[in-house]
Amino acid sequence: MSASHNERGSVMVVTLMLALVLTGIGITALYTSRAGSTTVTNQTRRNEALWAAQAGIARAREILGKVENWNELLSGTGCSGSFVSGKGRELCDDSAKVQEIRVVPASSATAGAASGLEQITFTVYIRNDDDEAAVDGEVDSDRRVIVRSEGRGRGGLAVVSLEAVLNSAFLGAGKAPSYSQVGLGAGGGNAFRQSD
Repeated sequence: MSASHNERGSVMVVTLMLALVLTGIGITALYTSRAGSTTVTNQTRRNEALWAAQAGIARAREILGKVENWNELLSGTGCSGSFVSGKGRELCDDSAKVQEIRVVPASSATAGAASGLEQITFTVYIRNDDDEAAVDGEVDSDRRVIVRSEGRGRGGLAVVSLEAVLNSAFLGAGKAPSYSQVGLGAGGGNAFRQSD
């Protein structure tokens, strides 16, 4: 055999090795791209849940601002809101529970409905502040309660719980709540508590 025939065989081996390396690089790039896309999707769902939970706190402020006797909300008078251990009583607006409320109604926009925005929801709970809860959880004398809002992102893939300590002085116009992280909540999600 001639030397040029051996060289052609060596070129073929090198070409196959190079093709194998390039295939490996391509597969790695695809995997990295998909992992990045999943991370962005997860962060988006968490942000949706956070925004929904904030909307729930705003809704609770609205309800508390128009109700004179908070004891009715704490006891569930006139509403079928049940007490959930560790969360509080499901908050009611008139006789309806503030449960799985859509942040973006399904009827609002065709584009929104198509993208699943109508799946972003919140549920709100109310309980007496810790000082009064030890005495009687359904009797409020200091106009100070803890409101918990659980927001859910599209498809329920992310849940964020916010807790705010609200009092009658805090419900005035222009007094927006601020939140600070207090640690991991039940189920491993981040919980936030409003700072007074």
